[in-house]
Amino acid sequence: MAWTASPSSTDVLLRGGRYDGAALCEETPGSPFWYTGGVNRAGALALVAGVGAAALCVDTLYRGPVAEALGGIDLSLPAGMLVSAVLYAALMRTDSGVRAARGAA
Repeated sequence: MAWTASPSSTDVLLRGGRYDGAALCEETPGSPFWYTGGVNRAGALALVAGVGAAALCVDTLYRGPVAEALGGIDLSLPAGMLVSAVLYAALMRTDSGVRAARGAA
């Protein structure tokens, strides 16, 4: 299976593939994956930024300015994935759950 650059696969890499399966299924405040009100703000921000980057590079019904400058080359998928993965990794590098999972190695 090929690795794709997205916030979820980036999280797997950040944690070294180590997850507490029971905690991952908890949907209650206090669980390590609850974050702020049940929303991982770093993930949400990375998703929005990735969509924005993709919109700049798309060439379908709408042609973004990057696609326009490149003569219609649609780079929306790689641009969106790369921006979201890099931003998510940068925002999550100090997360206590990520540090704990990496320290468990």
